Amino acid sequence: MQNIAYLATGMYIFYSLIILGVYLITSIKLWFRYKEPEVVNGESYKPMVSIIVPAYNEEVSIVESIRSISMQDYPNREIIIVNDGSTDNTLQKIIDTFNLRYVDGVWRGWDIKVVTTENRGKWSALNTGLHLSKGEWVLNVDADTILIKNAITRTVQLLREDTDAVSCFIGVANQNKIVDGKIQTNSIPKNWLARIQWLEYIRCFLLWRTANDKHNATLVLPGAYSFMKRSFVLELGGYKEGFLSEDMELTMNIIKNGGKIQFISEFLAWTEVPENLRDLTKQRLRWYRGGLQNLIKYWRMLFSRKRSKFVGFYMLPFLWFADVFGIWVELFGLIQLFIYYYMGIPIEWNLVWLSITIIVSMYYISMLSLVWFAKRKIFKGKSIGLGRVLPVILLEPISYHFINLYWMLKSHTNQYLHIRGKWNKFKRKGFANSK
Repeated sequence: MQNIAYLATGMYIFYSLIILGVYLITSIKLWFRYKEPEVVNGESYKPMVSIIVPAYNEEVSIVESIRSISMQDYPNREIIIVNDGSTDNTLQKIIDTFNLRYVDGVWRGWDIKVVTTENRGKWSALNTGLHLSKGEWVLNVDADTILIKNAITRTVQLLREDTDAVSCFIGVANQNKIVDGKIQTNSIPKNWLARIQWLEYIRCFLLWRTANDKHNATLVLPGAYSFMKRSFVLELGGYKEGFLSEDMELTMNIIKNGGKIQFISEFLAWTEVPENLRDLTKQRLRWYRGGLQNLIKYWRMLFSRKRSKFVGFYMLPFLWFADVFGIWVELFGLIQLFIYYYMGIPIEWNLVWLSITIIVSMYYISMLSLVWFAKRKIFKGKSIGLGRVLPVILLEPISYHFINLYWMLKSHTNQYLHIRGKWNKFKRKGFANSK
């Protein structure tokens, strides 16, 4: 029995050390390999860009989002809003605010077109906009997203010749001042859950996207800002029905079919994140289940040399290890520790505590390194209220980490048991409250 206890504890420790080891190595790698985005295209390159905004019951945020889009300094564009059968005041707010007129079955303004469809889901709304668009490139933007004024211009300037899709840093807009579609401040939110998500966003964009951009390893084009070559996406059949993470499904399909995804390490878009545990739970259950659905669908890319060896032999194996099998190893290890403790079975607690100390120390070093890197390289030394995130880093390993583990276990269990999945939108406060 004691040997089994050692085995269970060892598996848990080994799992944690592997994950934190990858975090630490990647955070160190950033310092030595990071390069500022370089301008590739001159002022003469102005391809047509179609901005597509799917909207379902977005009355609290849609107006400020469209304002930020309409204020883009990029001239060769069109804006298509797909009202996905909203039952609230979304459509009327758009009509009233932007003085739209009803012409040939579509609400139109100076450079805005609003199409209303039957509610079928975000994937369908995005496909509707994709087929109605005329641009060489399409930019899919969520209805709770604020774009910086030169977001499209900057993307086009940095667009590499072999690029088929582009992603960028997404900022957390909560409690930042937004006036007339413009983000006025850039600081870490005061709300605790929003702070945690700020750290998660930084970790995600720096560790997995900025650090691995040259390996074509961006596995999710986020709904807040997805810039894609229209013809290529249409060839792939657009967004697919039945996925809770339709953006990841399309991204994996792009990579599978030889597409190149570029990541721009600049804040071009801002979004609102949940500020209470109930809404965050809804979002994470969808995200994690959607992620598992896509890992299962594209399992043949695992250890594949056809498109991206880095994705096939590093990114996907790590995701399967950390986010699929590993979460059950962690649960099993924790349960075993509690069982053997109450049964009085001897455990080498000095070794356990030493291992936990090493794991937590590795976490602190990697996270502090990431945050400091972000302040120096991404925020250019500007004051962002960095002190607000330090308590989050301190407490995450002993608190939020286990809440996150619960979300992953529950979402995966729901998928394995074929429990009906829902998109589960969270209730937004809207940008008007940010002023």
